[in-house]
Amino acid sequence: MSEHLVEDLVADSVRVLDGHAEAGDPRVRDWFAVLYDFESRHDCSFTRFRVMDILLRRGYTYRFPVDRHPEYAERSAYFDAPTEFTELRTFDEDAPDFDGYESWLVDGYIAPPFLYCDAGTRCGDAWSPSVNSTVPTPPRSAAPR
Repeated sequence: MSEHLVEDLVADSVRVLDGHAEAGDPRVRDWFAVLYDFESRHDCSFTRFRVMDILLRRGYTYRFPVDRHPEYAERSAYFDAPTEFTELRTFDEDAPDFDGYESWLVDGYIAPPFLYCDAGTRCGDAWSPSVNSTVPTPPRSAAPR
């Protein structure tokens, strides 16, 4: 069962930070990273969509049409198949280097019709926010501190 108090604390904290920090303050994205790291240490559901508009505006999360994924041309059936939230990371639990599921968001996630990438992940670092229509500011793909 999810720890709803932690989930609510994180979502409410994102709202408070967004409401009190000046637009363009780069520290806010770093604070969001700390909050989601804290949340990941608890039994919580995926809660980013509660405040996705803020995460997109503040450059913590980037959103793209799914067909903009660099592998879409070769794997369009794979990318077009999800009808609900789907993470793109796949795991081989039998591989010698399998180290758990902590990296499940590193390749991004789909909530049709969009692909989402969080700053500081392989997906988020690989794509410039300049192609993201929801973040019209200069690229900020450096990992949060």
